[in-house]
Amino acid sequence: MKVLLLQDITTLGKKNDVKDVSDGYARNFLFPRNLAKPATEAALKNLVQQKVREEHEKSEEYQKYKALVDKLKSLTLSFRVRIGEKGRAYGSVTAVKIRDALKKQGIEVNKEWVLLEEPIKTAEEKVVRIKLPQEFKGGVKIIVEAE
Repeated sequence: MKVLLLQDITTLGKKNDVKDVSDGYARNFLFPRNLAKPATEAALKNLVQQKVREEHEKSEEYQKYKALVDKLKSLTLSFRVRIGEKGRAYGSVTAVKIRDALKKQGIEVNKEWVLLEEPIKTAEEKVVRIKLPQEFKGGVKIIVEAE
């Protein structure tokens, strides 16, 4: 019997694979546990439609992140911090502050996407890397100025 896998099964295959299994295995094990369903013509047609829909969503997301990378390249963020006598800042510029500044510019990013090894504690110019989903990477120029 041909079945369409609804989940990854280590001994059988990956989700959405069509596999040929014995009738008893399908009826007594796979179907009751919702691990697979019969590979009917309608089920296969739905699978094709679902794959097309996923590809379309993926391409829209791809375009969105590509535009976001271009926007980040042209952006400069400025922060003002109090600097002590030895050139060290009393505060620091963290990934959260960078995320909040980007949010004010209309760019939504997670703080985990901001690749800042340690907070910026000196007055300097720096390019901070932003790692977006789908392996996109961008950078935003950060300027830390003394008050």
